[in-house]
Amino acid sequence: MLAFDLVVGLTTYGRVIRANYEDYLAVQGMARIRHGYAEIAPILHPYLSAGVHDDLEGVMVTYGSPPLGGLGAVAYQLSTSSTLVGLIVSMIGGVLALVVAVLVGASVAVAFIVAAVAGLGVFVALAVMTIRFYTGVQARLPVLFPTPRDGTHS
Repeated sequence: MLAFDLVVGLTTYGRVIRANYEDYLAVQGMARIRHGYAEIAPILHPYLSAGVHDDLEGVMVTYGSPPLGGLGAVAYQLSTSSTLVGLIVSMIGGVLALVVAVLVGASVAVAFIVAAVAGLGVFVALAVMTIRFYTGVQARLPVLFPTPRDGTHS
């Protein structure tokens, strides 16, 4: 049952990551539309409640994410649905490793160490794969209206 739960959890994690990416594309597209409105009728700009820049930084402003990097961004990431699902999947992987270790005759202490290492390994593997996925797709996405380097988002 734990192996089944792990497979379901991993596929759920993959779907959440993909859904987040699809959502990102929609928010990026809306930023482009708002940017067009602001160019056509600059008087409307103060009334736009979301970002007008379509790069990663600009889209994350629309999401309400703290600026990239720093402790606030880490805390934000830890509160996302993908991180929560990844944590649950990691725990299931750890418990599965514990059960397997006990079944092959390991002591309880060794089984708990195996479980901790396996759970942490699953979590790190998911994090690395997710970072690689988003880094890759971000590099391929065209940016038409980048955030100004002076840090302003208007």
